[in-house]
Parts: sequence; structure tokens; C-alpha cells
Amino acid sequence: VMAFGLAILAFLGSFVIPLFMKIFADFGMRIPWMTQALFSLSEDSVAVFLIAPVCLVITVLLLRLALMATDPGKRAWCRITGAVPVWGKMQRQVNLALLYDLLGLLVTAEVPLAEALRLAGEASPDPVLRHAANEASKDLEAGKPLEPSIRDHKLGTAWAAWIAGVGASQGKLAEQLDLLRDTSMRMAEWRASWLRAVLPPVLLVFVAGGGIGLFLLSLFLPMFTLVEG
Repeated sequence: VMAFGLAILAFLGSFVIPLFMKIFADFGMRIPWMTQALFSLSEDSVAVFLIAPVCLVITVLLLRLALMATDPGKRAWCRITGAVPVWGKMQRQVNLALLYDLLGLLVTAEVPLAEALRLAGEASPDPVLRHAANEASKDLEAGKPLEPSIRDHKLGTAWAAWIAGVGASQGKLAEQLDLLRDTSMRMAEWRASWLRAVLPPVLLVFVAGGGIGLFLLSLFLPMFTLVEG
């Protein structure tokens, strides 16, 4: 939607606005500041609406390529994408669900808890969770309880850490991890459904109502002035 809207704006700026500029100049009409700003943009419409966004995308891709070359860079990129509203939390919930699921399987197989947490973390696609699980595994090996290990390294919410801690103390950790997995997946699915329902209309309103609407308003303001005169 965004790409289509930018292409429309570039086309209008290159072929339509120059015609209006000539008409306004022939009539000697007074040009409002909003229309003047639009005319200034139209002089470099291809650069503004096409080249600049493409350069931005290429810059982001190059930044990602550079960051993904090292482990700290991978964690930094993951934090950047995790800061995206709705999408970031949804991805983290999915990755947490995968972590809880594998950890539960390893606990059921009677793998030592510290080793199970390290192995589950290594299998995670999230580099931040991999690092956190490895650090939490070291805490467990040092004798630290499960609940503060999970909470301190942000392997879930404080509620999730408490649930896991209670399960470990009662010998029911695998069952509690299944509960945490299901809860995380439900939260991720809710965010995904919300994103599918809300994002397309928002983008449509932003591009059509915001960008193109402002474009047309700026273009026809001099005509309104002429009619009033």
C-alpha cells in the first residue's frame, strides 16, 4: 500500500502538478503557502517519493547485514525489530513459546535443568533469548533458583517466572512450561489477528486520506481563492 501510494505521488508530481503550475502562472493567481510547498516538492518528486524511500530501504538492509555479522550485532538488531509496536511483542511471544515448549520436552526427558535451559536457548531463533538462556543456565549451575534466573534475564514476565518457579518446587515444571507455552502462543495469535485487522485500514487511511488528500487540497486551494475573489 505504501509503495503504491508513493508511486502515485511521484506520478502526480512529475506529470500533473506541472500542468497546474502553468495554469496558475498564466492566470497570475496568488499561490497559498501550502501549494507553494507542494510545487517545491514536485520539482524533485521522483527523488522525494521514489529514490529517497529506496535509499532508506537499502540503508536499513545494509545496516542489518552489518549487524548480523556478530553476536552482539544480532542482539542489537533483534532489539531494534522488537521495538516495533505490536509486531515486536508478537515475535517475542512466539519465540518464548518455542523456548518453553522445547524446555518442557527436555525436562520431561529428565535432562538436568541448567543443561536443558542452555539447549533450549541454543535452539531459539531469537539471539537475545539465546544469550539470556545461556546466562540463566549459568545462574542455575551456580545454585540460583529458577524463578529469579528467569526473571533477571527476562525469559518471560514476572508472572511466568513465578509459575515456572512454583512448578519446579512442586516437581511439575513440565506441566507449567506447557501452560506458559500455550499462554504465549495465544497472546501472539491475538496480536497477529489484531495486526491483520487493523494495519491495512490504517495504511489505507494514512496514504489515501493523509497523503493524497493533502496533495489534492494543496492543489485546489488556489482555485478556492479565485472563486472567493
